[in-house]
Amino acid sequence: MRSTIFVFFASVAALAGTGCSDPIQAIDQSVDCNDICNRYRDCYDSAYDTGACRSRCENYVHGDGGHGDQANQCDMCLDPRSCTTVAFACSTQCMNIIP
Repeated sequence: MRSTIFVFFASVAALAGTGCSDPIQAIDQSVDCNDICNRYRDCYDSAYDTGACRSRCENYVHGDGGHGDQANQCDMCLDPRSCTTVAFACSTQCMNIIP
């Protein structure tokens, strides 16, 4: 029992020391990219390659250009809107992520 507790706290300390928020942020960005690409497919092009879209999106937001929050902003803009109002309403937030 003591060894289990020790391992747990050692793991928590190790994660805290390495900045565990970065992997969490990367996962959140990947989920946002997935949502964005699926939404584009559902609204505009049923044959859209969502895998390639997710890859482009993740490379864009995880890259060094400082675009880390753009996928979240795009996803938040798309969420409450119908397919007919998305195109013009979210063009700024979704620029460089979807066509």
